[in-house]
Amino acid sequence: MNARATRCPSPPAFTPTDAGVIHAYEDLGVERVALILPTLSRDESLVALDELAAFVAKY
Repeated sequence: MNARATRCPSPPAFTPTDAGVIHAYEDLGVERVALILPTLSRDESLVALDELAAFVAKY
């Protein structure tokens, strides 16, 4: 089997609420995830993006 066939075709997507989730994916060999931002108002979205940026900066 070639290396491409063993790769996940798309990364897991989720809204991060716990660093343990990312660590669990990491332990499974996942190298990339897609993070979901819920539909919010403009101001709420900006706050959520700032929080998400702080969360992912750890990785």
